[in-house]
Amino acid sequence: MTLVITGNFILLALIVVFLGLSTIFNAFLHNTIFGGLISVLLLGFLYAYIKEWDFKVSFKFSKNDILIASSVFGGGILTFLLNNFLGLGPVVASALVGIIAAAALGKYSVPAYCGSFVGMASSEVISPGLGIFLASILASGVFLVNKPFFNGFGGKLGAIAFSACLLTGLLSGAEFNGGAIPGLEIKALVVLYCLMGALLTNFASVKLKQGPVLASGLIGLVAGLIIPALFVENGGLLASAMFCGSFVGMSSPERLVRPLLVGIAGVLAGLIYIYSLPYLGGLGGKLGTIAFSGVIGIRGLLDFYLQFLQPRFETLEKTFSFRNFL
Repeated sequence: MTLVITGNFILLALIVVFLGLSTIFNAFLHNTIFGGLISVLLLGFLYAYIKEWDFKVSFKFSKNDILIASSVFGGGILTFLLNNFLGLGPVVASALVGIIAAAALGKYSVPAYCGSFVGMASSEVISPGLGIFLASILASGVFLVNKPFFNGFGGKLGAIAFSACLLTGLLSGAEFNGGAIPGLEIKALVVLYCLMGALLTNFASVKLKQGPVLASGLIGLVAGLIIPALFVENGGLLASAMFCGSFVGMSSPERLVRPLLVGIAGVLAGLIYIYSLPYLGGLGGKLGTIAFSGVIGIRGLLDFYLQFLQPRFETLEKTFSFRNFL
């Protein structure tokens, strides 16, 4: 069982690093500064990721885990149907399932919302029937094994869903979708909407005490219904960006202690969103994986500063304090 936990822990890291490296390469081709920012963020991600690991953690299966796994599986299937067969689209479908889960499922709303990100997959990439069935099963298993890790980090649920969808796609030989990098004006709007999604969700979740699932679901529903009506050509892109930001905003105050950090993570997630557009499209959970890398990256950089840099600055301040020269 230790091997299974280790494998799942490493799996999430590998997926984020793979997406991150692809994004960094693409970012450097378009803008050196943004490429550098994302590179530093990835280093912060790796630092925080390693700190999170606890070799003493073990997984013990309980009867409650059957309900948790069923919630993930059910969320995936229901969202996939709403998304691909009722034509609601991935953002609205996932947001609706999140709102329903928050209202009706209590503590099982989190695994159900995780499953909804699996269901955001396109039927062109993850096939109806066996494909979505396998992806939902895999997500259930990854969710259970990763219960002790990364709690409070926004985007964790999406990263779990993305790993399951990516494995399913690779096993089935699927061809992943890709998008073009937009122009400067749309780039700015993507970052803005991602930032808004992060801050609004954080405010609704923490200050208004609505909880992360309901807060993210409400922001996603508003984004999915209103933004496409405002921007005919790029509405879907911007709605997805705001939904991506909402996953950043799901972070707990213990992980991102101030709204400023939430905002910074939201901006960086927006940049990753832009420069990852050509890669791995059509898979559920990609938006959450982007948010996950942004949140953990910022937390890692903060931890690195507090552990290594702040003590040095304090020592220098004491050494060169004006009073020492009196």
